[in-house]
Amino acid sequence: MTRKKIAAVLAVGMLAFSANVFATEMGPGLGSTIIGDKPGKVNDILKGFLNGIAFNQLFAISFGTSGYVEEEMPDSVRDFVEQNMDALAADISKGKGERLNTLCDMLGVPADYFAPVLKQNFTKIYPTSDVTAKQVTDTIRSLIPDEK
Repeated sequence: MTRKKIAAVLAVGMLAFSANVFATEMGPGLGSTIIGDKPGKVNDILKGFLNGIAFNQLFAISFGTSGYVEEEMPDSVRDFVEQNMDALAADISKGKGERLNTLCDMLGVPADYFAPVLKQNFTKIYPTSDVTAKQVTDTIRSLIPDEK
């Protein structure tokens, strides 16, 4: 009877964590820390298994450990930047403007502090005329201070 209980617990545990095996990204955790970014089914299965048995993925996400990287920018900000690329570039180059103020509000940073930072880094944010919204938002994200 004890063996049946152990087998049932193991089966439920394997089912609970089997979704990791089918994901294209294993996410943070012991498996990702040990195996890294090595491609392949076997490596993905091992990463999912190690993340599952160690129960550390929740901890990694909560506390930013084991390879967890917070998303660069919320979709709403990326969409805003994409829809306002030219006007936002003009505002950033001047260090003021409605779209720049809106962006600062969306990011939760004071415009009177952050607008001059963006202006000073304009050529880093918009290095070429064909820069993408993702590149712009990623660069802006890198300029946001840890303590807003």
